Amino acid sequence: MTVDTFMHLANNSDGVLYVIAAMLLVALTVIIERFWFLHRAAASSHAALDAIDRSELLSAATLAACAEQFRGMPAASLFASAARLAGHTSDDALESCMEEVIMRQAPRIDRFLWVLDTIVTLV
Repeated sequence: MTVDTFMHLANNSDGVLYVIAAMLLVALTVIIERFWFLHRAAASSHAALDAIDRSELLSAATLAACAEQFRGMPAASLFASAARLAGHTSDDALESCMEEVIMRQAPRIDRFLWVLDTIVTLV
C-alpha cells in the first residue's frame, strides 16, 4: 500500500482513520509510561528486598533506610509503615496495616490503565 493510497483511504473515511491513529498514539504513550514506571518499581522492590536480605538484623532503622532510599516507589510506603509499626503492634495489626498500604498504592500502580480499557472497548 502506497502513501497516496493510504491518504486517499484516510480522507474518504470521514475522519475515522485519524481518530484511530490518535487512539493508537495515546495507547502507545500509556503503554510506554506504564512499562517504564512498573519496570522501575519492580527493580527498586527487588533492590530493597536484597538490601533487607543482606542486613544482619531486620529492624525499624533498616526498614526506614530502605523506605528513604527508594522514596517515590510503591514499596517505600510499605517499608515506611512497617518501620513505623515495628515492635509496637501485634502481628495481626501489622498485617492489616500492610494490606491497607497495599490497597492505597494500587491506584498508583493501575494509573491510566482505564485509558487502555476505553480504547480497547472503542476499537
